Amino acid sequence: MVDVVSLLIQVLGTSYKKAKKGAELVFLCPFCHHSKHKLQCNPSSQKWHCWVCGKKGRRFYTLFKLLRAPKEILDEVRGYKQTKEVYEDKEYLLQLPKEYTQITDESQSLFMKKALKYLSSRGFSNRDIIKYNLGICTSGPFEGRVIIPSYDDMGQLNFFTGRSFTGDSFKYKNPSHTKDVVGFEMFINYDEPLILCEGPLDAMTIKRNAIPLFGKTISKSLITKIIKKHVKQVYIVLDDDAIKDSIKMIERLLTYGIQTYFVKLKGKDPNEIGFNNIWNIIHETNPLNLKELVTLKLSQGRI
Repeated sequence: MVDVVSLLIQVLGTSYKKAKKGAELVFLCPFCHHSKHKLQCNPSSQKWHCWVCGKKGRRFYTLFKLLRAPKEILDEVRGYKQTKEVYEDKEYLLQLPKEYTQITDESQSLFMKKALKYLSSRGFSNRDIIKYNLGICTSGPFEGRVIIPSYDDMGQLNFFTGRSFTGDSFKYKNPSHTKDVVGFEMFINYDEPLILCEGPLDAMTIKRNAIPLFGKTISKSLITKIIKKHVKQVYIVLDDDAIKDSIKMIERLLTYGIQTYFVKLKGKDPNEIGFNNIWNIIHETNPLNLKELVTLKLSQGRI
């Protein structure tokens, strides 16, 4: 039987307290590094939540994976029995490819070095690689691709995509899984303006509150979250060849009274533009009014 409390202590440290109510243990948070014990973990349900930075999840495996725990600990906690609620939720049956390996600059693998060189050429640091839990596959259906996972607001995998870095004609390869998700939701603060973009590399470049759509359309789940969370401002940052898709998105958001911004990229995508320049463009963009929307639709023959 897995001694999950022992595993928690091995990964999170020996400094912890017992919650005033229930069987939860409260540790120092390794994400926000708050001085007080704020990361609450329930050994029975596996739910974990930091009351300061908001990081949370439904499985200790996800927590340990984010903290780069040793493989033997990951293997041990992977088989720990989940609660019925989590086990039966089909939304969380998606898993990363079995061939997935986390990217690290400590590896001597030529394949790993090539992936690191590719990511560096796209403007990403080791800190970005760790934050987004990027990996590679050296075999299997996603061979020769950087694996970019997306996690929901509970820290559970809700989608992933494989980006070729070896010259494959198909840049992205996706699993047979619904795209009706909120990309990178783990990092999203709904109290601040949202920035919607096409791909995960674009979102990783923009960084702050950027949601990859994994395409050119907004998902039902994202629209629902925007409405429920009373989001006030949304920036549309799609590539120039997706203006018609942007217009549809803008019309839909305006219907709900959401202040919407149409960011013009002038022939490049956010990753090509780079972090500093894309934020300069975003800051210079004004909210779209009805007259400007009509002009935009006329330019695309929509009226």
